[in-house]
Amino acid sequence: MPKRTRHNQTYRRKLTRYQLKQRNINLSILCSLPLFALFMSLIFPAPTSYQQTLLANKLSEPINEEPNYKPINEEPNYKPINEEPNHRPINSATPTTTPETITIIPIQKEWIEPIENAAIEFNVPALLIYGIANAESGLGKYFYNPYDKDNCFNLWGLKGGKTPERIKNENSYLRCFNDYTAGARTIAKTLRLYYLDEGRTTAEAICQKWIGATHAEANCPDWIKNVKKYYPN
Repeated sequence: MPKRTRHNQTYRRKLTRYQLKQRNINLSILCSLPLFALFMSLIFPAPTSYQQTLLANKLSEPINEEPNYKPINEEPNYKPINEEPNHRPINSATPTTTPETITIIPIQKEWIEPIENAAIEFNVPALLIYGIANAESGLGKYFYNPYDKDNCFNLWGLKGGKTPERIKNENSYLRCFNDYTAGARTIAKTLRLYYLDEGRTTAEAICQKWIGATHAEANCPDWIKNVKKYYPN
């Protein structure tokens, strides 16, 4: 029988699981490096020749440039303490303006709006209407007949005609109106048509016609005084 020859064989040891895992990691890193390099080149492209020239010029500029900050010894922005004040001295020759005088009318509040509206409608000073109401009824406090205080809406002594007969029969001479507005519009219209349009704009001129020549001398001084409490003209 022929003799069998024995061949020397080399056996490679099998890789463990850990070694296989490590090898796969290394291969994946090696494969990803080119992709990473390509990605970075897209995000940060290489500078062009023009940009390189600008960068070189910038680096070659001298360092001893003028500073941007202000010197410490520069003049301050604040004002000196001994500067003249902005306020006006107390003893200044310029006259100071006085606030407007506010006249408070002690009258029933329901009268205020109708009187003010009627004064605007007929272009009559509202203070004149209040002044005559003060002279005739004390702004609605005093009446010949107490019934007229809450029922006639007439603060100005406007008569309704046939005075002696009405005083005898009705114990009143006042002309009665339906409401506050009617009374206020009547007095405003009367003053406009029969007094102001005739040039009677002062309390003295109005009194001569309002009271009448017969009683003017005796009654006008007190009447004018009461009107001028609210209407100083």
